[in-house]
Amino acid sequence: MKRIVALLCGVAVLAAVSGITLGGFGAPKPGAPKALPTTEGTVVKVDGDKLVLNVKDSPALGQPKEKETTITTTDKTKVTLDDKDVKLADLKAGQTAVVTYALPDPPAPGASLVVAKVEAKSAK
Repeated sequence: MKRIVALLCGVAVLAAVSGITLGGFGAPKPGAPKALPTTEGTVVKVDGDKLVLNVKDSPALGQPKEKETTITTTDKTKVTLDDKDVKLADLKAGQTAVVTYALPDPPAPGASLVVAKVEAKSAK
C-alpha cells in the first residue's frame, strides 16, 4: 500500500513539474494565433473596392439570416480565384467566396477589422 501511495505521489510531482494538467489537454498555448473571423457567401457583384455577397449566415457581421452584404476591401486585400491571384474585378456573380478578416497592420487601439483576403471559387 505504501508503494502505491509513493508511486502516486511521484506521478503527481512529475505532472506538476512538467506542467501537465488534466484540463490542459487541447487548450490553446499562450501566444498561439487566434482563428480569424470569416464570412462566406455567393458573389452578387463587384463595384470598385466593394464586394457584394449574398450571405446565408455571418456571425462575424452579426447577421443571422440570408442577406446581401457589402464588404469593402483595401489595396492590401489578397484576392484569389480557384487558388490563383486575381483582382477583385475578376470575380463574377455566382461564384462562392470566403472573406477572411484581420486586424489592420499596424494595429491601433480600437481598430476595426479589415478584409485580409477573399478566396473565391468558380461557379459549378
